[in-house]
Parts: sequence; C-alpha cells; structure tokens
Amino acid sequence: MRSDLDDEQECGFDRDRHALAQLLLSRNCQMAAKVVAVSRYRTTYVADSHYCVLLSVPPELYDTARADHSDVLSAACADIVRPEAFHSLKSQVLRPPYESSGSRKPSTQGMRAGSASERLDARELRRHAS
Repeated sequence: MRSDLDDEQECGFDRDRHALAQLLLSRNCQMAAKVVAVSRYRTTYVADSHYCVLLSVPPELYDTARADHSDVLSAACADIVRPEAFHSLKSQVLRPPYESSGSRKPSTQGMRAGSASERLDARELRRHAS
C-alpha cells in the first residue's frame, strides 16, 4: 500500500526526470534526452550530503546509454542534483513489473516510466534519434 509520502517522493523523482530530459534537450543531446524520457529516475543518499542518481534504462537502450551517453548523462545529473551534492550516476537495466495478481510472473504489459500521457516507446525513439 502506497502512502502519500511515497506518492510525493514519486512526483519529485518524475519532476527531476523531466527537468533532466529538458536540460539534455537544451544542450542538443536528443538521444540522451530520449533515453531519460523512457527511463526510471531515482536518487539515493550516499553520505555527507551526497547523492547517487540511479537511472533504470529499458533493455533496448541500455548499451546506448552506457556507451554513448554516459558522460553527458552524468554531467546533466550533477546539474539537477547540484554539483556539490552529486556523487555518481549508476545505470541499470529496467526490469519488467510483476503482475498484480500476486504471482511472480513478469507482466506482459511494457514497462515505461512516467504517466500514461508521458509514455514513449523506446523502439520509436531509436527510429527518430538524430
């Protein structure tokens, strides 16, 4: 059961993800912005007022994000978190959710970050990448 605090934190993560994507677009990094748009964004406290950004990237874009856009993503994440508070960026493969029936079977519905109106298909993004 989700609490109001969980929902508020989720909204904060979503705002940060949107800001990150917009920052990347303003820096003319379209593909990196598209990766962020379909990824899950979280921050975790490390120590001494430093934060690690965890970006969960869909499998079909994971290698692209790590190999081609790692430095750009890391620099933009530092600007979102605040450079003096940024510790690191960690990427992981976004795993599919489980079905809500209580089974441990992965859901057949695609996993995408954001609300229904914000969801994008990663294959479509790749096709339109510049």
